[in-house]
Amino acid sequence: MKSTEKLNRKLPPPIFEVTQIPLPTPSVSELENGIKVYSTLLGTQDVLKIELVIKAGRTDEHKKLVSRATSRLLREGTATHNSAEIADILD
Repeated sequence: MKSTEKLNRKLPPPIFEVTQIPLPTPSVSELENGIKVYSTLLGTQDVLKIELVIKAGRTDEHKKLVSRATSRLLREGTATHNSAEIADILD
């Protein structure tokens, strides 16, 4: 399509099979507390993304219903913070 042509938004774009996604190999380091850090340096823009993966929830709980009770308490809030304030703190 030429850059001067307009897209017909009523027609879906063509679908192609993805056969290969080239991903860079991250460098791996370990913090003093044993947490592994995976990092990749791509491009020249200053961008930082941090993701924490924490084993939690029903499949990892040692006592039944702890995760469900915690989730409900977070939705209800506490004596000092409502649920929206807790969400802002965690974000």
